[in-house]
Formats: sequence, structure tokens, C-alpha cells
Amino acid sequence: MNFFLLVLQPIWFFFPAALANIAASVSKKIPFFNVPIDLNNTFQGQPLFGNHKTYRGMVFGVVVGIFTFYIQQVLYQYQFIQEISLFDYHNSTSAVGFGLGFGAIFGDLIKSFFKRRKGIASGRSWFPFDQTDWILGAALLTIPFVKFQVPVLFIIISIVLGFLFHLIFKRLGYWVGIENSAV
Repeated sequence: MNFFLLVLQPIWFFFPAALANIAASVSKKIPFFNVPIDLNNTFQGQPLFGNHKTYRGMVFGVVVGIFTFYIQQVLYQYQFIQEISLFDYHNSTSAVGFGLGFGAIFGDLIKSFFKRRKGIASGRSWFPFDQTDWILGAALLTIPFVKFQVPVLFIIISIVLGFLFHLIFKRLGYWVGIENSAV
């Protein structure tokens, strides 16, 4: 396998998850459905997730993940897209898009739960978990919907790329005023 494919395949596969993760953050600017997922409940005196983890972000993220996967299905007719794809998008359902979108959000929620247990405030970085939670969640929740073996090298490259892209987009979000920190 050439380097080009080693880089493009994970980017293409996790693209719906990446956009779902970004969409959840961008949704802060939408003025409705701002209800915390944990409904302000606590566990051991700490919020379950925090009031910034909302149903709005979850729904918006999942919808963007599914829609992005649909676009990938449409683009699968092109030879280049088929070459960078790990599976046949035409023979897949939107459940894969759901798994990628919801998985990214779910991974972030699980990380936030443990982040609150460690006493790390919302918006503060928890290296390296803040950078990799979405990709690990998306990978785990997509497994039931895809029927191919994922090579270990693919997973390692995915985590490294996910980490790098997270840092890039977090910095961009900070510059445009969507994020509170650049890390």
C-alpha cells in the first residue's frame, strides 16, 4: 500500500465523524434546543458531562455525520473515491453514517465524564484524550455496521491524523471565536 492511500483512507473513512465533531461545536451558535444532555445531573458532586454538552450539539452532529456519509455514497461512483474507500459505499446503509456521527459525539461524552471526575474544567485541554476521543468513539460505534477487517496500521494512522486534524481545527475555531482555547 502506498503512502498516499495510507493517509487518504482514514481521512475519507472518518470524514463524517470529523464533521460531526466539528458540527457539535459550531452548533453553539444556534439559538435553540440548548438542553444539557446530563440535564444538570451530577455524579460524586461533579456534572455528568457538563452543561456545554447539549442535545442540540448531539443532534446536529449526528445529522451532519449521516448527511456526510450520504454524500460519500453519491461520490462512490467515481474511480478515485473507490480507490480510497475501504468498502463499497453503495452497499452500505446510513447506519454507517449514524455510527460515525453518533460515535464521535459519544466518544466525546465518555471523555467528558472522566474529565469531570478528574476535576478538569470544561474547555480545558486534557491531552491526548481531547484530541482522540471522537475518532475512538466513531471507530467503536461503526464496527457493527461495516464488514471488513481494519488493519492495526490503519487504526494507528487514524489516531495520529485525528489528533493532528483536531489540533488544526481547534486552532481555527479559536481564531474565529467558536472555541475557548487553541489546544
